[in-house]
Amino acid sequence: MIGQHADGSHAKGRIMKRPLKYQSIAFLFLLIMLPWRLADAQIFSKTDIFIGGDCANIVADLNNDGLNDIISDSLYINDGAGGFIAEDTFHLMDGSNDVGDLDNDGDLDFVNCRGDFVNIYLNDGTGIFTSGATYDVSPGEVYGGRIADLDNDGFVDIVVNGHGYNYPPDILWNLGDGTFEIQNIAPAGITKDVDVGDFDNDGDFDLLWSCNASASAVYRNNALRVFNYSIWFIDTYSFGYPWSTFTDLNSDGYLDALILEYLQFKAYRYINNTVDDFDVFGDPINQSGEYMIYKSGDVDNDGDFDVAPHYLNDGAGNLTKTDDNWPLWRGLGHLNDDGYLDAANCDGYIYYNTGGEEVNNPPAVPGGLTATVTESTITFGWAATLDDVTPQSLLKYNLRVGLTPGGNEIMSGATPAWAPNVEHNESWTLYLDMRKICNLYWSVQAQDGSYLRSDWAADRVVNYDPDDDGVGYGCDNCPLTFNPTQPNSDTDSLGDACDNCPEVFNPEQADRDDDNIGDACDYLCGDANSDEKLNILDVVFILNYLYRGGPDSDPHDAMNVDNNEFINLFDITVYVNYLYRGGPDLQCP
Repeated sequence: MIGQHADGSHAKGRIMKRPLKYQSIAFLFLLIMLPWRLADAQIFSKTDIFIGGDCANIVADLNNDGLNDIISDSLYINDGAGGFIAEDTFHLMDGSNDVGDLDNDGDLDFVNCRGDFVNIYLNDGTGIFTSGATYDVSPGEVYGGRIADLDNDGFVDIVVNGHGYNYPPDILWNLGDGTFEIQNIAPAGITKDVDVGDFDNDGDFDLLWSCNASASAVYRNNALRVFNYSIWFIDTYSFGYPWSTFTDLNSDGYLDALILEYLQFKAYRYINNTVDDFDVFGDPINQSGEYMIYKSGDVDNDGDFDVAPHYLNDGAGNLTKTDDNWPLWRGLGHLNDDGYLDAANCDGYIYYNTGGEEVNNPPAVPGGLTATVTESTITFGWAATLDDVTPQSLLKYNLRVGLTPGGNEIMSGATPAWAPNVEHNESWTLYLDMRKICNLYWSVQAQDGSYLRSDWAADRVVNYDPDDDGVGYGCDNCPLTFNPTQPNSDTDSLGDACDNCPEVFNPEQADRDDDNIGDACDYLCGDANSDEKLNILDVVFILNYLYRGGPDSDPHDAMNVDNNEFINLFDITVYVNYLYRGGPDLQCP
């Protein structure tokens, strides 16, 4: 079976589309129907560009110039002319490494997990990294780590393994202020590898753990930073060193699981049956001599996801090993901008994917953007887009949410190609206090199987606006009262429409009698001592204020009983006449 386009047409490998002018019709038919022949085709060309490193090389744009760079033994910056310039300021460390935008500033930072420590290096946007915080997650050697937003707050977190008996793995929760909070989570034991992915398509990232002296398992994300054991892969139980990865083997839009049992060199394929379980697919693959297995992009550009280090997929989960002159692709990415996945290979050399006669185009820009807002959540949605090779079920998406046009402050769109931040989902929910936000600017882009990305959709603006006056809650001076023009006569931060004393500065909005008229303009004229009574004690209070340096009344105008702008002896005369001689009522401003 071969992959399909969104319109149902078959996505054939490039070699099957070359002209066969002088071949028989029968032979042409056989070529078209036998996609396994791609495994014998050489589509990689080894270059003389040596960048060193090993099978942990990383290909990503680290200086935001639109060109992929390489982290190996050093940082190699793509010069745009086919060369890579070594930067001695940064070196790949032993242990497990990953990249992601840890501080939501629009560039990729670096995480190194080694020994008992998780080390963070922040990127200034030009490819210069500065050592940040180091987190001690002892006891137990850290082995393996992944970066993803595990609690849907817009900031990527870090999950690492506890490589030692009875040492639980950890999640470092990103608090959004440059710091992380460490939480131990199950399972305890030697967890050799971890991967993240939304296996149940519910809009959050679940965890796939490979465990020594136990079986690998899926832990479901139940939100609120809680992960519960869900599925146990009993066939992988052993004392070996397992590795695991989520990927969509059969092109149905649901993540399947690949688990390698290292001591037996067997790779197990588990197909997601879409009802919260997995079914074993075929016999284990003999993986002799290989100790890792990873998800991959569409290396041969035939419309399905292949598997590193060297398996081509037919779109249904049947894997064919490439011949020995292929690179053991791991560090995949576009290094010469021809639309095909190249490799920063394990042997330290760059291999260019020579592709074929057809041009590989990026997917179309997503459309149909929608947003649904409450005071504590926002759900973004978009319509599935189209690609010339990758079927809709395998397209992935990258979401960007900021406080400014094109901004990344809330959820960064700076992601490595192997980990777009919402995967295959066509909607995504963030948990935010929308009452603190004026406006959000958001966009989405699509990514095809060969890591080509579309342009960003035009920014949309959304806010939480319960009074429907067009002003977001965080900027509305009367967030629950319709006032589109936002008048604020007394400049006390509250608009006239909801200010209980709109002409008098009163930011505290005190209202002792709860009559919705603020004390600042709802006082008892003549009640100088604020005891809510009019008597000789108020006269004494005013005399003390005038002649003995006594306190002012609250408000001051409560003493101005003749309404003549000044507090003086005339107010005393008016007050005494009112109390004892039947004089006119007191009149304050």
